[in-house]
Amino acid sequence: MKIIFSIILFTVFLYSGETANKDLIIKYCKDKASVFKNSERLYNHEYNICYKKVKNYTSEQLKKNNQQLEIFNIQKKKRENLKKSEKIIAVWFVNWGSKYKQTFFYRGKTLFSKTLYSDGSSSTKKMKYQKSKNGIIKVLDIDPYGAYYLITPDKKLEFWSLRGKFYTAEKLEKINDIAPTEKNYLAIGKKVPFNKWDEYGWPETLKGTNNEFWIAYLPKINTTFKSKKTTKIVLFIKKGRIPNL
Repeated sequence: MKIIFSIILFTVFLYSGETANKDLIIKYCKDKASVFKNSERLYNHEYNICYKKVKNYTSEQLKKNNQQLEIFNIQKKKRENLKKSEKIIAVWFVNWGSKYKQTFFYRGKTLFSKTLYSDGSSSTKKMKYQKSKNGIIKVLDIDPYGAYYLITPDKKLEFWSLRGKFYTAEKLEKINDIAPTEKNYLAIGKKVPFNKWDEYGWPETLKGTNNEFWIAYLPKINTTFKSKKTTKIVLFIKKGRIPNL
C-alpha cells in the first residue's frame, strides 16, 4: 500500500513538473508581444525576451501567466473602449511659465483635462465647469487664487484671473500625444521646422529679411515667424502676414 501511494505521489510530482507544450509557449509569447504589433522591432524584442524566460515553464506556471495576461488584456480593452468614448474639445500648446500641451475632453458629461509636459510625462484630472448659453465653457478650480480657463466657441483657450485675461494658448490643428518638445514644431526658442512645409505651407520670405534674420509667412496656418539665420532659432511668431516682424 505504501509503495502504491509513493508511486501516485511521484506521478503527481512528475506531471506537475512537466514542461509546457512548446506550441502553447509560442502562443503565449505572441499574445504577450502583441501589445507592440505596430512595431516589428519591438514585437520581436518582446517575443524573444518572453520565450527565453518561459521556454522551460511547467504547464501550471504557464497557466498562471496566461491568466494574468487575460486580466491585462481585459483591462486594456476597457481602457481602449473608454478612450473611444471620449469627445475631445481641442488641444492647445501652452508656453506660459513652462511648455506643455493641454487637452480638454468629455467622457459622457464629465470634463477632463490632460496635460502633456515637455519631458513626456502627463497628468489627467476631472474638472468642474460651467457652460453658458453662448457656448463658452468656464473651467473652474485651476488654483486656490481664483484663476480659471475660458474655452470660447471658436476653441480659444484663455487664461483668466480675478484681474482679467492674462494669456491665450495656441490651438493645435492636429490631435496627438506628442510632447511639445517634439522637433519640427513651430515655437519660439525652437529651430525652424524645415520639414513641416507640407503642413504649414511653403514659406514666403517677407520684407525685413536681411543677413541676420529671416522673416517668413506660412500660408496654410496664416502665421509669420522671424528666425536668426546663424542658429535657425525662431525668435517671434505672430498670426497673419506681417512684413518687418
